[in-house]
Amino acid sequence: MSVFAIFIFRARAEEVNIDDVLSKYEEKLKSNFKENISVEKDEGKITVKDEESTILEYTLEDNIISSEVTLEINEEDIGDIFSSVVVAMYHQILLDTIAEEKGYSEREIRLFLAKDWEEATIDNNGYEIKTSRELDEKVKVSFKVDIDKFKISAVYNNVEAPTLKFSDILENSISIGAYVDLEKVKEEIEEEVMVEIYRSVDKENYEYIGSISAVDINNDNSSFTISDDNLLSNTTYYYKAVVEYSQNYSQIYEVKTKEVSENVISLYLVSTKDGVLINIEADVLDNSKVKIYRSSDNNDFKLVNETTILNGEATFLDNTAKVNESYYYKVVINDEENEYEKIDAVKFVGEVEVENPDTGIKNYIFIGGIIALIGVVLLVIVSKRKHY
Repeated sequence: MSVFAIFIFRARAEEVNIDDVLSKYEEKLKSNFKENISVEKDEGKITVKDEESTILEYTLEDNIISSEVTLEINEEDIGDIFSSVVVAMYHQILLDTIAEEKGYSEREIRLFLAKDWEEATIDNNGYEIKTSRELDEKVKVSFKVDIDKFKISAVYNNVEAPTLKFSDILENSISIGAYVDLEKVKEEIEEEVMVEIYRSVDKENYEYIGSISAVDINNDNSSFTISDDNLLSNTTYYYKAVVEYSQNYSQIYEVKTKEVSENVISLYLVSTKDGVLINIEADVLDNSKVKIYRSSDNNDFKLVNETTILNGEATFLDNTAKVNESYYYKVVINDEENEYEKIDAVKFVGEVEVENPDTGIKNYIFIGGIIALIGVVLLVIVSKRKHY
């Protein structure tokens, strides 16, 4: 039993240069198939060749590219079935090339080519894809494109744009969460809702940094985020996002990473007889809020004081420290625009007599000598009284 597969392709390449399209089409075919593939144009005909063998022919008339190929497929012959798939791929690559020439982005083309080609019937976009199987087991696949009307639209056009939330904004990384109204989105998307996130440094050229599963916007307690790492400190970045297979982008978010804390905070810890004296110098605005935390293991920090920066300085005496204990102090400063922190350690010696190695022994000898001298004087006085 035989099965017939018919492929029809029509494209009107009016707003693009046909020679440029065919040149790039050849490059793509070489990249995807074989290096010896060539695309030749001659008197209203475009021929795709593999060395001397003709793979596919198009007709070119009034800037309309068209092709109709009929393959008789024996269901037991895998080679013929594979040939029909290759023909479809050739048409898709040509359409990909034309889309690039019309200025569509890589993402738009990727989403367009990711559609279900066997079932898609798209109206008002300048192209049509149909598949039908007749009772006599013939398979007909038609593909038609009018470049004048051609436009790429997404699968999910009615999905609202996602909302981004940012946390853990550090010197070299930012955590990002994506939120949508899942109840509304699920009316159109049955599977897991994924959100693509893009970053820019100039608010114009955006780079894809990854996708994240969307969280219900009514769930503020979610900590499901993606981390954007290897960023520059003290740098402004711009972010936007879109639900996969949608064209509705979010607003643009502006986020600035922290400046390196070592360049902002100088921390001095001094053990005194009254406690640990904490001196802070910071290159921040006056009245910036300061929080001082203490830990004995550099892990579990507890707040011990809050103060503010005045004239670039702040001081605090921790009189609750225990003698001969080592402590870690973390200083966190917030100047409304950025947050900085620094950690340092100290051992609290407390009120313990420390003998001076140079003078301590001499002092004890001197005091002992005085006591002995006083004893001798008293002995002489008592002796004289007895004599008289």
